[in-house]
Amino acid sequence: MTLTGWITIGAAIVLGPLIGTIVSKIVSSIIGADHRPESLRKSAKPISSLFFWLCIVIALIVILSVFRPEVVDQLATDFVDFIPRVLVAGIILIGANVLSTFAVTALAPATARMPVDVQNKTNLVVKGIIVTFAALLAVSQVGIDTEVVNMVLAAVLFAIAASIVLIIGLGGFPVAKQIASARSLRRVIDAGDKISVDGMSGEVVEVGPTHISISNDEGLQKIPATTLMGNPYEITKN
Repeated sequence: MTLTGWITIGAAIVLGPLIGTIVSKIVSSIIGADHRPESLRKSAKPISSLFFWLCIVIALIVILSVFRPEVVDQLATDFVDFIPRVLVAGIILIGANVLSTFAVTALAPATARMPVDVQNKTNLVVKGIIVTFAALLAVSQVGIDTEVVNMVLAAVLFAIAASIVLIIGLGGFPVAKQIASARSLRRVIDAGDKISVDGMSGEVVEVGPTHISISNDEGLQKIPATTLMGNPYEITKN
């Protein structure tokens, strides 16, 4: 190998990551500018990362051209036929990242009352599902057989869905029972009435969705609606 070849390899090794870092930072600053939409700003990192690795790939091709020029010639021919698939796969992944951001934003009002760690886990699961399906679609677009992976993923998703249904069904039954009891109690109990049940007594402050709030010498107490429905109680109307 000639001295020029070694210089070319050294330059590719040094300049590839350097140029990739510079280009990715420029792309990130352009896409992540404050005046851009939030969904686009959040996609700045994956898009800039794509440009970084593109520079790395170009550097590797340069190095390969020094060792095996004939391979690069064949690679150029194959690349022309293969590049449309790669571009479509890249667009699918970028679109999935943007779509997952929109999905998480749309879920924000529904998860606002959840604990922060639960919100983070929910957002992670939503983004993971969208990106996983997009990755499978992108891989199949490139031409890789994903039949086995699709079967495993379908089984996993079915198990998760079944678990969620069971959790909601079994965990939601007590809540539904409380709500039904409270609705029945609203017909006979009003704010200002005095009640006595199961060793507790006081003035009714509110008949809530699942509990009856009473005020007494101990302060404000909440009595589950099912407690009233399952025990004898006395009411003194206001």
